[in-house]
Amino acid sequence: MTQPDPFHDPLSRAFGSAELAGIVQFCNQASRADVCAAVVRLVAQLRDDEVTLPGFPPRRACPGHPGQCQPDFHAALTSLESELTQTQASLARLSAAVASLRARTPDWQGGASPDELAAGLEHWLHRQPGHAIQQPPQARNAPYAAADLAVLLPARLATGKPFSLLCLSLDHFASLRLRHGAALAERLLSQLGQRLLAHARHDQVAHLGQDEFAILSEHIDDSAGHAARRVLQRVGIELKIDGERFALSASVGVSQFPADGEDAETLLLRARQATAAARRAGGATWARYHAEHTPAQQAREALENDLRLALGRPDEMHLHYQPIINFRTGQVVCMESLARWQHPRLGMVSPERFIPIAEESSLIVALGHRLLDTALAQWQSWRQAGLPVAPVSVNLSGRQLCKPDLADDVAALLHRHQMPPAMLQLEITETALAQAGAAPISRTLDALKALGVSIALDDFGCGYANLQQLYRFRPEQIKIDRSFISKIGLDPHSEVIVAALLSLSQNFGVGVVAEGVETLEQANWLWRHGCDVLQGFLFSRPLPATEMAAYLRDLPQSRAMCPLGERAPM
Repeated sequence: MTQPDPFHDPLSRAFGSAELAGIVQFCNQASRADVCAAVVRLVAQLRDDEVTLPGFPPRRACPGHPGQCQPDFHAALTSLESELTQTQASLARLSAAVASLRARTPDWQGGASPDELAAGLEHWLHRQPGHAIQQPPQARNAPYAAADLAVLLPARLATGKPFSLLCLSLDHFASLRLRHGAALAERLLSQLGQRLLAHARHDQVAHLGQDEFAILSEHIDDSAGHAARRVLQRVGIELKIDGERFALSASVGVSQFPADGEDAETLLLRARQATAAARRAGGATWARYHAEHTPAQQAREALENDLRLALGRPDEMHLHYQPIINFRTGQVVCMESLARWQHPRLGMVSPERFIPIAEESSLIVALGHRLLDTALAQWQSWRQAGLPVAPVSVNLSGRQLCKPDLADDVAALLHRHQMPPAMLQLEITETALAQAGAAPISRTLDALKALGVSIALDDFGCGYANLQQLYRFRPEQIKIDRSFISKIGLDPHSEVIVAALLSLSQNFGVGVVAEGVETLEQANWLWRHGCDVLQGFLFSRPLPATEMAAYLRDLPQSRAMCPLGERAPM
């Protein structure tokens, strides 16, 4: 199968937004006539105006929304079509036609902006046989665009002179974007791009989108390391927006021509692999590409990159909900939210696979914030639908617990979704507590409890549990790990441990949930020993939001599940 061109995204997004992806699969597989036809049809679809174009019948993009046919807009489209069909269309002439089109589409709609369409078209033109590589003009106060890198890299390669490619990815920037909004994040990126450009001297700087920049540097070998450290220093200088100061850090990866690759795609891939290595080292550092990357490491890095992209796509990351049941009454007392990733190519990716990657790469903070936001929004949706909602439970990572302003983030989300704090439970694993450290965690948990949010200690008994932790953090609830529950009826030693944990929780006045209950025998044993709040496949698998709504809707018809009547527990 032909591999996709890594620089084809702007053009493919433009076609995809108009449902014309079948016309052009990849940039280098498109004929000039195909691109011409696709662009004309795309623009016609994105407008409210009825536009008559050569070879196309009159059509209206949004039926029922009248508009006036604009002659100058028609002329701009015709000019663009003419430039695309020219045998030797120059970049300057094509850019002028696209600029004319941009000026007449202020209300552009769809998946791709005019700038993205123009960048894709310019790149496509550069890929045509016989077209001389021509470097795009450098703006004085802004880096190159992403599509320009498809011109800059081949131009550097054509000289045959060694050079370095530095790939810079900001640490924790997705979390900053979620907290402060996309507009402020873009202003920060603009300021950072200008700063990198101001110190570039003979280097070329390109903004690749999101939180990623590329720098083409004449420095090689040891001097490339010095260049990477200087870049890290520039990123670390505080940026100021509207009186507020922001401190950024970055992970930088370095690949070099010709040692690490002899084509643009390979050099960019290997620079990004080096960036991933810098992130795994904790961020705020740089790494040089090393050829001993194993296939497993490469697959992991590819999945990390896909996860980074998934955070910006609403159709990939979802929540499923598993009810927690009162065994005596059959009622739902809580709903645990569980992350699910519907990968466009790999299908459903297990949380056991992507959560560790998120934690190691620091993406877990942005992912956790997004999942919390999603869970609260879903709870409010169920409430407004009149369903008998129960509290929703959301898992927190150790990295989230280390955020000193975590309680402020939670308070802001509760306010946004108008959710009573008592309806939110935050689950923390013993491992996360051990990793985060006692002093800052105590302050964070105290602040969360002050909001009225309840805390549950998850996977209790299998990690770093001890009486001191239970006494220090005083959770409202502990959840006994499924590894003990699964052995009830099979292993007397596990039963002794579970009985001891139940007695311990009663003495501390802490609620208990038994996780992983799969059989009626396990449920009856737990009920007899004083635990009637259970969770597991015996009652329900984790459900998508729509199926969970149906589950909640059927609650008025539910009955007591405990088959032992009202006999007091032993």
